[in-house]
Amino acid sequence: MVVHIDGETHSELAIIFWENRDKTRLKKEELHRKLLELKNECSRIEKEIKELESKKV
Repeated sequence: MVVHIDGETHSELAIIFWENRDKTRLKKEELHRKLLELKNECSRIEKEIKELESKKV
């Protein structure tokens, strides 16, 4: 099936494509930043646990 679209529709579709791509990229960056924050927090908590365990012994 072949669909012919005019220039205006093509431009609108391109804008939608790039906007969605940008939104996806920003969401990915946000999720990556949150993941790093969680990893840092996890490391900090693990360090605190080790310190507490060493004081117990």
